[in-house]
Amino acid sequence: MESFLSMLAGWFMGLWTWLVELNGMLQVVLVLLCVVASGVCAIIGKRMGSPMIVESGGQTWSRTLVTAIAWIAGVILMLIAVLAIAAVFAPLLASPPDLGDAFPSRAGREGIPAPVLACRTRIKESQKRKERERRMKLVIAEKKSVATAIAQALCAAPVQRDGCYECGQLLVTWAQGHLIDLAMPEDYKDRDWRKWSLDTLPVDPSGHWRWKISEERGAGSRYRQIVRLIRRTDVDCLVNACDPDREGEAIFRRIADMEGSHKPELRLWVASLEAEAIQAAWRAMKPESEYQGLAWSAEIRSKADWLIGMNASRAYSLLCNARFSVGRVQTPTLAMIAERDRQIRNHKPVPFWTVIADMGGWRLSSERIDSKDAAMLLCGQAEHGRFRIMSVNRRRVNDRPPRLYDLTGLQKDMSRMYGMTAARTLAALQHLYELKLATYPRTDSRYITHDDLETLTALLESGRLAQGFVTREGIPGHPRPELAVNDAKVAGHTAILPTMQLDAGKLEGWTMTNAR
Repeated sequence: MESFLSMLAGWFMGLWTWLVELNGMLQVVLVLLCVVASGVCAIIGKRMGSPMIVESGGQTWSRTLVTAIAWIAGVILMLIAVLAIAAVFAPLLASPPDLGDAFPSRAGREGIPAPVLACRTRIKESQKRKERERRMKLVIAEKKSVATAIAQALCAAPVQRDGCYECGQLLVTWAQGHLIDLAMPEDYKDRDWRKWSLDTLPVDPSGHWRWKISEERGAGSRYRQIVRLIRRTDVDCLVNACDPDREGEAIFRRIADMEGSHKPELRLWVASLEAEAIQAAWRAMKPESEYQGLAWSAEIRSKADWLIGMNASRAYSLLCNARFSVGRVQTPTLAMIAERDRQIRNHKPVPFWTVIADMGGWRLSSERIDSKDAAMLLCGQAEHGRFRIMSVNRRRVNDRPPRLYDLTGLQKDMSRMYGMTAARTLAALQHLYELKLATYPRTDSRYITHDDLETLTALLESGRLAQGFVTREGIPGHPRPELAVNDAKVAGHTAILPTMQLDAGKLEGWTMTNAR
């Protein structure tokens, strides 16, 4: 008897495994077919006992046999239909029932027949496989252009949905810069900070800071779209793909914190939008918790700006009876500009003279001479005098190559050489970055890491880059790109570099107006 039950259990488990592994649409079709077939069997079973069939003749035993077969088939088909219905809803169960426990033996679980155990294993493996296939990673970038580049680099054919790209087990969406900002003083309804008064100063919400959705156009709808994606049941991991700096950390963290998400988080740290760079960064992702220092730095910066700006602006405005905007950064910068302007206004030019003697292939130059008469006297002596070399000092000087560009250095040179403003230079760099033609622009490092040495070497050896961008005379005969490597001086971003996609043809017809 036990052997028969074991065999029956094996068949039952095999049927359940087959039903679970079926495609969802096939499961629904099977339910409908089994219900219809069971109904037909029930009709046949009833018809065998009707007076019309009995009067038509035939042996009683044959009608009884057909009736029994019809009813048995109907019951079996209905059982299959019930199991198929259960299989349809099985993926929705957090922990599917362990059907093997329905067939215990005296020896407990160890006595469960091998066919049953094998079926149970196949069911569990199938369920785990389907769960893995359903798991999605949500990648949150800072801008749509970056999200597009990430989706194209990680997927062959990403499909754009409402507010995101979907490709395989990835959802790639984007923020709109800072979607979450610190609340204004008037937003603290429990404090008397709405009225500008010296009695209410200092405005200090320390320990009770509040955040709110940015009032920038479209920020609210963008935030709600991201939240809907975070709340999806099939999303089990969030990936921070915002800009690789403290502000990128702040953008992602504030969204996740305001939503109250507790899902695992990873960090995609990439400074170039080239497909190879994104793919390498994807393979090297680390837990978001390892970048906690950057998040704290961004939060401290934001709160410091808030405290100084809100309090100083109100204090100066009230004391001077005029509206003033005072900030942690803008005010010292304004002071530097004002001081420089004062120096220019008060500058009094002082003339000086220099005597230069042509020595036939080289020149002798005097020091600065404040008196014109003394300069003229020296000039007369030089015209009729003789010169004698008293001593010669020889030394070898090694000139280090110029360092790579950071944002400030490039802005200075573009201003000096082409009269471009700092904002215009940054806009051009940002546009090149989004075109995947340059690395991340907002960097304060003039070095690269050892990981970037191969790329820099390839750029120097590329003849196509030399044409149109760098004169051949400007390329040394034996370049030493290793001199630009210093891992210790690369905090997050390397120096600004072109990418391997940069070519003169890609920028043909492109002007600076495109970068505005």
